[in-house]
Amino acid sequence: MKSSAFFTPGETGMIQKACFIPFKSLLFVSAYKSLLLKHLSVCAIHRNNAYESPSMHLVDYHVHTSLCNHAEGGMEAYVRRAVELGLAEIAFLDHLTLRESDHANSMSEMEVGLYHAAIMRLKRKYAGRIIVLAGLEVDHDPENRARAIGLLERFSFDIITASVHFSDDYNFVSRRAARKGMEVPDEAWADSYFDSLGQMLDEPFFDVVGHVDVFKKFGRKPTPAHLDRFRDLFRRMAGLGLVMELNTSGFDHQACEPYPGRAVLEMAAQEGVAVTLGSDAHAPHEVGRHFGAAVRLLAETGHKNLVLFRGRKKRLAPLPACLEEAW
Repeated sequence: MKSSAFFTPGETGMIQKACFIPFKSLLFVSAYKSLLLKHLSVCAIHRNNAYESPSMHLVDYHVHTSLCNHAEGGMEAYVRRAVELGLAEIAFLDHLTLRESDHANSMSEMEVGLYHAAIMRLKRKYAGRIIVLAGLEVDHDPENRARAIGLLERFSFDIITASVHFSDDYNFVSRRAARKGMEVPDEAWADSYFDSLGQMLDEPFFDVVGHVDVFKKFGRKPTPAHLDRFRDLFRRMAGLGLVMELNTSGFDHQACEPYPGRAVLEMAAQEGVAVTLGSDAHAPHEVGRHFGAAVRLLAETGHKNLVLFRGRKKRLAPLPACLEEAW
């Protein structure tokens, strides 16, 4: 494991500039390196796990890190798991929440530079074995939109996903908040979510819409009226060239299906909305979870391709024709 040489001199300079750290504050940078090393511990990996099947171009475009304060495992452990599974690409997509009341489950603004530098290091280390991409999952937050865009412009990201986790009224992803909101009718709960989602599309600065029906996480179901709202949403997304994420974490939640489910996936295909694939892994063993079921579901609902990203530019790759039973 590297310690004092975890970042190259060039990366250290980039981090200092990006995080507005004065050059004289090197002790501060050093302390941050030590803290990050604690979070992002590295381990060796055998070369015989290399991805060698271009016909099986499967990607996981949504994995987190311990910098969000509710995920576990070092960043390299996620990459190692992806290589073991034979994935072609993995994208770190950790949380960026700037809203003061909700940023406890996100990296700080100052940590974005450190996070990006750590991804670049892994990208170089695993070149030829797996493609490692840099991304962020940015929370919908109109008041801090300009701050978020400013951060994105300072780094070379490959993919930016925007997600609704909160509205002005509800927290859709917290178990504690869901218990408090048990008396809220399903229709009002979902309406609040859709209103926020529609507002997020008013000024898109992102590439992908994340877990598009996550309001169902704790067992709520969309009504027929909400399916109509999905159609309107997808028509807007198609016009804006935005991609939808198929997020497989829902299989492990009370929703018991991915985000989104079959009916919504069919509607997205009908409206010409392309998809990408992510596990929303918060631990290394969750990388690639339920991908076999996800790819089969995509094929059954009319989707023929996955969207791939490089430098926030997209291209299409055919869905894998088959997957081993291990998936």
